Amino acid sequence: MDLAKRVLERADDFPIKSVAPPKVGKVRCVYDLGDERLAMIITDRISAFDVPWHTENNVYGIPRKGLNLNKQSEHWFGVLKENNLGDNHINEIIHPYVWIVDKAEPVLVEAIYRNHITGSMWRAYEQGERNFCGYQLPEDLKKNDKLDKPIFTPTTKGILKISGIPEKDDMPVTFEQIKEKWQEFRLKSPEDAFLFRDRGFAANKGMFLIAYQINKILADHKFEQGYINGVLKWLDEAGTQDSSRWWDRARYEAEGKAIEESKEYFRDYLLAQFGKEILTGKDRDMAILHKLAEDTVVPESVWLGTSEIYDKFTADLGQKVKYNPVDLRADIMDALSDAGLLK
Repeated sequence: MDLAKRVLERADDFPIKSVAPPKVGKVRCVYDLGDERLAMIITDRISAFDVPWHTENNVYGIPRKGLNLNKQSEHWFGVLKENNLGDNHINEIIHPYVWIVDKAEPVLVEAIYRNHITGSMWRAYEQGERNFCGYQLPEDLKKNDKLDKPIFTPTTKGILKISGIPEKDDMPVTFEQIKEKWQEFRLKSPEDAFLFRDRGFAANKGMFLIAYQINKILADHKFEQGYINGVLKWLDEAGTQDSSRWWDRARYEAEGKAIEESKEYFRDYLLAQFGKEILTGKDRDMAILHKLAEDTVVPESVWLGTSEIYDKFTADLGQKVKYNPVDLRADIMDALSDAGLLK
């Protein structure tokens, strides 16, 4: 398999009729089409602990990862819409890797919902923290325990200058802060603070129950929302293996083990190799971390194993797609050309 041609490692160099340079994220690239639309292209890159990783021959893309993430989001966006829990920003899907989305005014909060204590919350709990975004947790929790009830642990989106909140990205905030400073978080009314939070709680409950029926546990996940023509809608992605932690329900219930069916499989490999301090420590040096990622060649077995996990999860959602072009970039170019988006 020629991985280099079967994965999309970058998306910032397509000759799209854009009115500004593309905005490059960890895995997505967004082009401004000059009207009320954006072209959003997802790559196959994998970012973990805020840095990109690669396998042999300097390949930075995991086969079909981008395709799987898009199909998973399309599935969950559809579920939320069908259940009257809000519309989303997708305008048109012109290719498995390319969405045309409506421009939005993002709310400057990432809404994180937690059903189990794991990940960063568990690491903080281990170090003695008990209050999370206004929720007081009991003293007797163990790693991966189910919480008494789902909790809302929002974080800032970007570096914000709001009194009482440190000027750092991903800073935890409380609902009271969002409600009090709704304008600074780019909400349009105090009432929308409740809509923003409570619609996410309803979505979390529905997704958790659906997951249970297909033998999965939704441990935690995040949503992003924003305004399109004055209406609050879902943005970015929903319920994907990058934005959520998914576990095998049967193994968890039988053995108490959290068997990851998400990007955590890849993250766990890195943690086993390099340890928590360099990857997640509060004083971690990002320059050192970037250099570590540049110098590390992730074994192809881990690379392709991660790909299989993404494929299986999409299939379990009933969204399996057969798409494996000989030259992925050329296929995307054809789709962009057919849509009249190329210069």
